[in-house]
Amino acid sequence: MFRFVCLCLSAALCHMEMAVSLCAQDSPAGGSASVATAAGATARLNHADLSVYRAADGTLQPIRSAADWQQRRQQILEGMQRAMGPLPQRNTALPFDVRVVEDRRLGAVRRLTLTIAVDSVTDRLPLDLYVPAALADTVTGENLTGVSGKKTAAILALHPTGEAGKRIVAGEAGRPGRQYGLELAQRGYVVAAPDYPSFGDLGAYDFAGDAYQSGTMKAIVNHLRCTDFLVSLGFVDGSRLGVIGHSLGGHNAIFHAVFDERMQAIVSSCGWCPFGDYYGGNVTGWTSDRYMPLLKTEYGLKVEDLPFDFYELTAALAPRTFVSVSPLEDGNFDVRGVQKAIPVAGSIYSLLEAREKLILMTPDCGHDFPADIRMQVYRILDQTLQHQPDAFEPDYSLELPRIAATAPADALQTFEVAPGFQLQQTAAEPLVTDPVAMSYDEDGRLFVVEMRDYSEQDKEHLGVVRVLQDTNDDGVFDDSREFAKGLSWPTAIIAANGGVFVAAAPDVFFIRDTNGDLQADEQTLVFTGFARSNVQGLINSFHWGPDNRIYGSASTVGGTVTCPVHPERAGLECRGRDFSFDPRTLELRAETGGGQHGMSFDDWGHRFVSANSDHAQQIVYADHYLSRSPVASAAPPRISIAVDGGQAPVFRISPVEPWRIVRTRLRASGLSKGLVEGGGRPAGYFTGATGITIYRGDAWPAELKGVAIIGDVGSNIVHRKRLTADGVVWRAGRMDAGHELVASKDIWFRPVQYANAPDGCLQILDMYREVIEHPASLPPEIKRHLDLTSGRDRGRLYRLAPTGYVFRATPRLSQATTASLVQLLEHANAWHRDTASRLLYERQDMSAVALLKSLLRNSEQPLARFHAIGGLQGLGAFTADDAIVALGDGAAGVRERAVLAAEGLREQPAVAAALLGMQSESDSRVLLQLAFTLGELPASAERQQALAKILLQRGDDRWIRTAVLSSLGSSVSEVLPQVAGSEGVGVVAVLELTDAAARQVSDDAGLEPLRKALANVNKNPSLQVRILQAAAAANGKIAKLPGFQQMSEGLLASARR
Repeated sequence: MFRFVCLCLSAALCHMEMAVSLCAQDSPAGGSASVATAAGATARLNHADLSVYRAADGTLQPIRSAADWQQRRQQILEGMQRAMGPLPQRNTALPFDVRVVEDRRLGAVRRLTLTIAVDSVTDRLPLDLYVPAALADTVTGENLTGVSGKKTAAILALHPTGEAGKRIVAGEAGRPGRQYGLELAQRGYVVAAPDYPSFGDLGAYDFAGDAYQSGTMKAIVNHLRCTDFLVSLGFVDGSRLGVIGHSLGGHNAIFHAVFDERMQAIVSSCGWCPFGDYYGGNVTGWTSDRYMPLLKTEYGLKVEDLPFDFYELTAALAPRTFVSVSPLEDGNFDVRGVQKAIPVAGSIYSLLEAREKLILMTPDCGHDFPADIRMQVYRILDQTLQHQPDAFEPDYSLELPRIAATAPADALQTFEVAPGFQLQQTAAEPLVTDPVAMSYDEDGRLFVVEMRDYSEQDKEHLGVVRVLQDTNDDGVFDDSREFAKGLSWPTAIIAANGGVFVAAAPDVFFIRDTNGDLQADEQTLVFTGFARSNVQGLINSFHWGPDNRIYGSASTVGGTVTCPVHPERAGLECRGRDFSFDPRTLELRAETGGGQHGMSFDDWGHRFVSANSDHAQQIVYADHYLSRSPVASAAPPRISIAVDGGQAPVFRISPVEPWRIVRTRLRASGLSKGLVEGGGRPAGYFTGATGITIYRGDAWPAELKGVAIIGDVGSNIVHRKRLTADGVVWRAGRMDAGHELVASKDIWFRPVQYANAPDGCLQILDMYREVIEHPASLPPEIKRHLDLTSGRDRGRLYRLAPTGYVFRATPRLSQATTASLVQLLEHANAWHRDTASRLLYERQDMSAVALLKSLLRNSEQPLARFHAIGGLQGLGAFTADDAIVALGDGAAGVRERAVLAAEGLREQPAVAAALLGMQSESDSRVLLQLAFTLGELPASAERQQALAKILLQRGDDRWIRTAVLSSLGSSVSEVLPQVAGSEGVGVVAVLELTDAAARQVSDDAGLEPLRKALANVNKNPSLQVRILQAAAAANGKIAKLPGFQQMSEGLLASARR
């Protein structure tokens, strides 16, 4: 982010002005005595001290006035000429003898290439004269000096170092960002761009054969002559002149303007710093023939002996407008030196009452002149030179180069992978293109959604479903078939029921191949109504849930979703929600959600989501419970869990895309709308987080099971976090210090989704695009130079495996027996367990019931017992006996799932009793679910006491408090006195209970629980007051009740006693 500083208001400037004042106070009356030396001695001037000048007697005298400053300024000019050679007497009578070499149109601007005589007829200066659109039809090479009329402001545009010379300022050569000459002409200025000796048409300049002691002085003479020529033109206003330059042109703009006070505005980009700050005081670079060789031959390269410095030159520009563009990362001219010198010059600007005209810009870039900074500079020129600019939009094309893709065969060389891992390419174009979602079927075939119409081709229906096969079991896909096509913006897929559910907003289709040729011949619209107003907020992330439902994210745009197969069903509002559906009945249900792109379960059925700028979030509880009894102080059901923040730092190894850099500068400068993120940094933090996936495989080291994997498509990285339990929530902490799990040097690497694969490893889906960004987030001036379709013919898949991994073939579970599927619920790899669970549900083979019941009771694997619950539920065979067994399981994850499953059996007394008997549960997440589930039981004193006990036990946890309050409902008033009077309960729990109870009060009779609560805390007057305050705040009518007023007055009287 650039920093725009008017340094005349700085503390350093004030310090210097104080120094001037002190010098004046120390002088004897009349000011005739010296400040620093005895009378008659010749004092040495300190270039960084502008508080004094050398008087005629050689003494240093304080600068108190503009006249005093003029004496010091003259001494600066003399010092410059000692280093550059004398400025010769200008021959203003010499004709310019204009010779036009070329007359060319550059759009609406006319460019006349010509030469003029300088100090003799033979000494000629080549220059380009840019004539703005308003004059382009009347000013020609033939009548150049004869045109008169309305006069316009003019600019002298000095080019940076480069063989092309003056053409660099037209953007025809050199690096991007140097086309300020042409741009100013397009804004309506007359612009003269001369060649510097040894560049352009002066490329063969003979420094040894001229009459000048330095190339710098020759350039000054040329630039003075060029300015004379500009002023001579009848269409140029000689009182409105400015000079601009970058690098070589930047310091020459300063040199010229010091000698030529006709320049009312001076702009130097990357052009200067004090000599002592130039490469640590090594001024050798200034001493070639084209610059100032006397610095070496006469002054021995000693900075302290040089006869001038830039502290003085910048001050010598006062009171005219001076803009210094000094980037933070300029490798030539150290910005720290500039920041020291500007306040020194500021003392003179202050003296001359022109503080606001000294401007420093420090863009966050290298030796460059960025477009957004140029635009700001142009506005300053317009204001200073009273110029009304023509309509103009800068051309960013030179700053937005295209970046080539890497061939699939070379792709692995672009990656850096964390120790202990290896990356293996499993597929690439032409087998797969634009992959954005994937799902393995029961035989290990990978169904991939190809979003070829990203990001703006929303009406072209280019989306494809492709199926990839590994026909020889070597771990690499070698067969690719187009399964289905004609989809618009497809973004999610899951294999089920012998086919695939595919999301292509607004629709979800079930697509199936009925004859085994791997080409779909049946397509059914099962849901519709998902919004598609945001290409990066579409329905995504289908996953099989532990309750035999398919879960998905409705993302940020949601929608009102209906089921055309069952038109009698009401629509479901999904805005800000996720959803799930039964793949057999298509029954649709809203779920807690609200992420953007990416959703995943852990092994125990807990759900996690991600969003662009909040990469790791947890769904803490199902918010449908709150509809039973709204809780005013409800804890959020979805929270950010990253310890290092939602936009945590990332460690990319790829270069930052040029468009990101330009966009950030445009936003930071106010030239373009949009959020300025990361403190104005274009990269280095999460901006495109996607695809959160909990690793659930069995190939990685055991200690890595359960880590969260998140990609950042904008940073070309795959990130991982370790999840650590903190009560009912998790905290996600960075695992890799200073690097990422996977990072690529290739900006095309776009890891959008992940899958726990049949081989136990993690499959990475790489969309492989040149640009991934919402079109609306790209300023038009940037977007027109980008190809948002680039890469639609490319795509990659990778396996992230541990070092030394040996691939294992995938079993064909479509042929597995029911008994085999039940056995697979004990498998260490999640794909095996989830796929077996799905197939058991789809087959509805009741022979599995006895096997599942045995598994629930006898398996040594907690996850197998966990899946047995879902398996029995899916077959309608989960009984009270099963629930009681599961509720007493030794694994907390099994108990938590059992509590939820028991809700379907809550009418059975044995199940209700077992649930009520769990009130002393020690695991936080089990207790949270229990607190919600108890609210599903019929109201009773036992339920009320169980909830009160949970609150007394864990009232410090805001989520458990929310669960208890939602379950108490109208019983909250009965619990309030008991909880308030119990020792050890937190104040927050008491006040939240008070809030809930007070909302139910409508008359004096309803105040009885409050009276009891106050009586139970009579030894704590402070808490009594807070209880009354909480009640009044929750229910505005309560304070008007006579009984409440009596309680308040009684409490007041008690306090007085």
